[in-house]
Amino acid sequence: MNRFWMLGTLIVGSSIALLRNIHVTIDLFNHGIKQGITEGNIMFASPLDASPRLRRALQEDNSHLNYQFIYYDEESLSRERALFREEDPNVLLATNDLFDRVNEILETPLSTNSIDGLSANENTSSQVADMQRNTTLLGLAYFFTGEDEFAERATYLVRTWFLSSETKIDPKHLCNSPLRSQVHAFLDSLQMILGHLEDSEIIQLQRWFLRYLEYTGNNFVSKSSTHTSSLYFDVEQLALSNFVGDEGRQAEVFKRVLIRLSHQIKKDGSLPEELAQKEECDHSQMLALEGWWTLGRLFTNSMGETLWTAEGEAMCRATEFAVPYFRDRPKCGLSTENDQRWWPVIVDAMRYCPNLQSKPLEWRDWMSPNSREVPSSRYEMPRVYSDYSRIPPFWNLGMPVEKEATDDEPNTDPPPKDASTFIPIRLSKAAEHDPQMAQRVHRIKRWHQLGQIEIADRMTKKAIKDLQSTSSTSQNKDYIPATMLKVAKTDKAMNDRIGRIRRWHGLAQHSIVERMIKKSMDELKQKAEDDAALALESNSESEKSKSQDSQNQQKSSKPRLTSSMEIPNVFLEQAETDAEMAKRIFRIQRWKRLGQHEIANKMVKKMLASTEDQTF
Repeated sequence: MNRFWMLGTLIVGSSIALLRNIHVTIDLFNHGIKQGITEGNIMFASPLDASPRLRRALQEDNSHLNYQFIYYDEESLSRERALFREEDPNVLLATNDLFDRVNEILETPLSTNSIDGLSANENTSSQVADMQRNTTLLGLAYFFTGEDEFAERATYLVRTWFLSSETKIDPKHLCNSPLRSQVHAFLDSLQMILGHLEDSEIIQLQRWFLRYLEYTGNNFVSKSSTHTSSLYFDVEQLALSNFVGDEGRQAEVFKRVLIRLSHQIKKDGSLPEELAQKEECDHSQMLALEGWWTLGRLFTNSMGETLWTAEGEAMCRATEFAVPYFRDRPKCGLSTENDQRWWPVIVDAMRYCPNLQSKPLEWRDWMSPNSREVPSSRYEMPRVYSDYSRIPPFWNLGMPVEKEATDDEPNTDPPPKDASTFIPIRLSKAAEHDPQMAQRVHRIKRWHQLGQIEIADRMTKKAIKDLQSTSSTSQNKDYIPATMLKVAKTDKAMNDRIGRIRRWHGLAQHSIVERMIKKSMDELKQKAEDDAALALESNSESEKSKSQDSQNQQKSSKPRLTSSMEIPNVFLEQAETDAEMAKRIFRIQRWKRLGQHEIANKMVKKMLASTEDQTF
């Protein structure tokens, strides 16, 4: 499994070797690329099919994935994971927010409704956005914690959308979906959880994204596109070609990116096409700089070089011109924007642009009030922006780190990995007070250092399994209220929730534990109040019945149902994959808890009748 965490060496041939020097001039590029440049528009190379070697590998069922992150820097993420385990307050600002959002995902019932053929459906866009965001967050949470539940929920989404013959979506239906704008972060998160997919599923997934890559690449209309839409096309193509290992297309994208810098950004740093959008020119400038900022990250992770200083520091000039914190300029356009969207760009600009590093940040009167104070730490900045921005969730995690060479010759060896970063938090915590577990953790680290990843992986899984079996009898249960434990004996939903609470407790996420317990206790309190109200109403009706006529007395003497029909297992099983059925069962169980057994029985009978009608 751990092979999926290893950094793959990116070998893209002699064409990529030219790009190692970021200051390479346009004259070095081939004549075909030059011919594709027109005034105000950058044409693209002719449609590029997958290389024969890549197609042959797929036909032979050999995975050709690079297993290299392109948006999140793995070295930086691993360092932050170690800081998370040490409860570093800055990193915890981001991870606590991440875990809060992941917990909401896990609390949402599963659904596998068919989603193919929904390109004309107005809900498709929001469904894709939810799937993309949830998978990205689950992958990141799994990277930081090693909790299998996060990876399993993410792989459930992957199988539903991309692998299952019954529910997978056709690549062409996603061409105008939100997946395109943030596919780079999404694909990195996929690589984080690939260890929970079978080898055949990984190849199948690669085939799907190869089809998606070719379809989007061959259906992009460059003549009618703006600079910014063409820019995000390059972001998407670069991320996809990295994921499937299409080196030829990746080289073409790198060339276009360097050429585009001098065409979209003028010598004074202005973005003429974006400024021409009179009503939304601030939004247009934000989108453009977010695109270049994203490409800067992809470029650094793929090439090991910075794009910020290319073409006479074009990105630095554009940032200084457009970002109002750096230049006292009037408001541009009529739209109201969230000026916090400038902050991620500012973070990197102050790292890579010498002319901006000592420049003070000044807020302007026309800017949004919530953007007045720029936090000194990127972890204090918003982790998730609105969907109409192009900033991926938790952008402030895994930012590329500057590599320092100690001698005249650059150091090309990959940095040694700390074996402790491969140890799940639960094992590390257990080792602190269990000498036997401490010895096992030490042996796992030694196998990692010796490069015996498979052995270390097997030992880690066995240690987790042993820890789970012992913790079930020895785990401290004092923090779970007795009322919840009592209800959990007969309520599966409460039992599952307590299981999640224990996992968060094991990860030392006490704020989440407290909120989940409070929510559960509030629900139980509300249920008790509902039951009391029903009992009071029942007593009141009983008193009234004594003074009614004989006919009403006869009706009131009819025994009240004290229980209702059990929900057939077939419906419970269907609810696991059918959101509509899950809602119906939830309502039935609600009526049961309220003592309204007649209503519950009617709903169950109605479902049974519906099933019989479908049978005939």
